[in-house]
Amino acid sequence: MFFGSCYYDKEENLYFASQFDCDTANVRYSVQVSTIINQNCMPCHNAATASGGVSLETYDQLKTMVLNGRVGAAIRHDAGVSPMPKLSPKLSECKIKTIAIWERAGCPNN
Repeated sequence: MFFGSCYYDKEENLYFASQFDCDTANVRYSVQVSTIINQNCMPCHNAATASGGVSLETYDQLKTMVLNGRVGAAIRHDAGVSPMPKLSPKLSECKIKTIAIWERAGCPNN
């Protein structure tokens, strides 16, 4: 007797497509970016704990860290930086793309 099966390890194939609707047409700090940061970074990078000496609590603090490349490198898990969020799964490609688009726009406070 022979059994065969296929295995798909792409998120899009494993979960409902609606989870992967990534609307990056109008990325705004006040809507998408602050939500991503609050949900994924603030538990460790708030003013009280400032893990690794990094606080991302204010717009100006976040903008500085994004524009110097540290946030992007950490969330992409680039070599030579501590991958973030620490001890949690890597952010979705949509969230990483959202932060990158906001960065390319100059990190507007919108």
